[in-house]
Amino acid sequence: MNNWRKPLYIFGPNEHDLQYSISRNEHLQNINPENFEDHSRTTDEVLKVVMQGIRTFSGEQFEGLVLYGQLIKFGSSREGLKVIDALEFDSILIFNINGMIVEPAPGNALGLVRLRVNNAEYLLERYPWTRKCEVFQKVGMNKYYINSRNLHLKVFESIIDKTRELVNEQLRARETSYSLRRIAKPPTLDINITLNNEKRYKRFIQHVF
Repeated sequence: MNNWRKPLYIFGPNEHDLQYSISRNEHLQNINPENFEDHSRTTDEVLKVVMQGIRTFSGEQFEGLVLYGQLIKFGSSREGLKVIDALEFDSILIFNINGMIVEPAPGNALGLVRLRVNNAEYLLERYPWTRKCEVFQKVGMNKYYINSRNLHLKVFESIIDKTRELVNEQLRARETSYSLRRIAKPPTLDINITLNNEKRYKRFIQHVF
C-alpha cells in the first residue's frame, strides 16, 4: 500500500548494546511514534501543493513531459525502517516524454540501467526543450541515450525552484509554521520542510518509464 508506516522502536532481550547505540544516534533519536502521524501528515499536505506546482510548471515549460499519477512512497519510509533520519520520507515521481520509445541498453551494471532512445531525433524536433536541455546524449553515429544528469539539473531543478516559490507564497498566506527549501543531489531532489523547529526530508527520485 502507498502509505507511510510508523517506525517500531522495539528491541530483543539481548539487544541492550544495540538499543544504547541507537539511543545515542542524533538522527535515530527523532523516532517518536507519538508524533509520527503529525510528521507524515505534514509531509503529505506539503507534497500535495508541491505536486500541483510541478504539474503546472512542467506543462508550461516542457511540452510533452508527462507525470503519472501520485508519488509512490518508497524505501525505508514505506517499510517502517529508518536507515539515516527518522523524519526522512522518500518517494518516486514517475514520468515520461510523450511518444518516447526506449529500451534498456546491453551491458548495464548491476543496479544501474542505461536507457536507449530509439526515436530521439523525432523528439528533438517535436520538443525543442529536449535539445536545449541536452536530454539525449548521442553516442556514435545514430545511438541516443537519456542523459539523466541533464534531465535532473536542467529540467526538474527548474520546475522545483518555481514550485518552491509558489508553495512558500501559499504557506505564508495560510500563516503556517513551516517553509520549504530544496537541495540538489543528483539524481534526487531533497525538499526540506521545517515544522515547529523540527526538520523532515522529502526526497524525489526520478525514473523514466
